[in-house]
Amino acid sequence: MTRILIFGVSRNLLTGYGRLGKYVYSELQKEFGAENVWYLGIQTLGWQPDENDLPMGMKNNGEDVLPGYLDKYKIDVVISFVDHWQEMYSSLDELFKQKGVKHIANVTVNTVPCPHAIFNAVKNYDFLVAPSDFVHEQLSGVGLGYKTATIYHGVNTSIFNPKPIKHDKFTFLGVGTNKQYQKNWLSLLKAVNYLVYNLGVKDFQLKIVTEMEGEINWLQALIMAQITDYVSIIPIVRNIGFKEEELAEIYNSADCYVSTSLGESFNLGTLESMACGLPAIVTDFSAIKELVERSGAGFTANVSEMFATNFIAEQAIVDYKDMAEKMKLMIEATPEERKELSDAGVKFAQEHDWDIVLKDWVRVIKEVNTPCVNYDEGSLGI
Repeated sequence: MTRILIFGVSRNLLTGYGRLGKYVYSELQKEFGAENVWYLGIQTLGWQPDENDLPMGMKNNGEDVLPGYLDKYKIDVVISFVDHWQEMYSSLDELFKQKGVKHIANVTVNTVPCPHAIFNAVKNYDFLVAPSDFVHEQLSGVGLGYKTATIYHGVNTSIFNPKPIKHDKFTFLGVGTNKQYQKNWLSLLKAVNYLVYNLGVKDFQLKIVTEMEGEINWLQALIMAQITDYVSIIPIVRNIGFKEEELAEIYNSADCYVSTSLGESFNLGTLESMACGLPAIVTDFSAIKELVERSGAGFTANVSEMFATNFIAEQAIVDYKDMAEKMKLMIEATPEERKELSDAGVKFAQEHDWDIVLKDWVRVIKEVNTPCVNYDEGSLGI
C-alpha cells in the first residue's frame, strides 16, 4: 500500500494552500487508508485533533524532522504545497532522492515566462501539478511539460452555491491579500473613481475582503481616491481568513466578483464566487483570465501594459478605465443577461467540485508510484 506524506501549509489555515491540503488529505485517507497518510503542516495554528498531523520542528522547511518521519512511516510519496522557489526548500529534493521517495509538487507560476528561480527549484522533481493550463503552459515553455499534469483547485459546491442575500445597491466584491501589491488593489480603486466621476455611475458599492494591515493603507487610499462612500473593507487576519461557510455568505451578498490582479496561477476566489452565482470581471491575463473565458461567466478587462518583476518575468497591469467600463456594463446588464453569466459560472464550478478534482490527484499519485517499466519513456515511465 502506498504511504503518503503531505508537506505544506497547514490544513487548518483558511488559505488556498491550506484548503487544497485539507481536501487532498481527506480524499487520500479515504483512498489509501487513514493509517497510510500523514500531514506535516507549516504555520500550524492551535491543537491538531488528528494524530496523523505531525509536529513541526525548529525549522520552517521541516528539514530537521523530515528525515525521521520519512524513515519512521516508510513514506513512498511526498506531496508538497509550498512556494518551491524559496531558498528554504532547496535541500528537500536531495533528501527525498536519498530516501528513495517520490516527490509530487504543486507548482504555481503567475508570470510569463516561468521564472528561472521556479524552473531551477522544480526541474529535478519527480512530477509536477499545475493548478491551471496557464501554469502548465509556462512550465512547458521551459521544458517541464512532459512531467506536468493540470489539476484545478476544487470548490465545495455543497457550501458554495447560490443563496442570494438581499442588499440595497448593486455590489461588487473583491477578495484577496493586502501583500506585496499582488492583487493590484490600487487599480481597482482607480476604476471605481473613474466609474463614479467619469462614467457617472453612483448607485453601487464595492466590498473588499482583505487585511487592514499591509502594503496599502486603506483609509488613506480611499480618501485620496475620493471613494470613501463607495468602498468598504471587510477585514481578515492574514493566513486565517473566514470559514468556508462564512465566505459563501459574503459571496452571496454581492452581485459581481472583481479582480485587478497582476497575475494568478489559479485564483480560488473566482471559482468560489462563480459557485455562488456571481459573474466575474478580471484582468485579461494568466489563470484568472482562463477561468472566466472557460466558464463564460463574465468579462475580462484589457491590459494596459506589462511590467518586469523581480524574477525577470512579466505581469500585467489592468487598464482601469476599461475595468470601469466593464463594471458599468455589468451594472446595466438586464437580469436575464446576468442570469446567463451566473448560470455559466455555477455550471463551471460544479464541474470542478472537489469530488471530481480529487480523483485526478489519486490517479497522479498511483501513476507516479508505479515502478517504471520502460525507462526510455521518461524518468517516470508514465
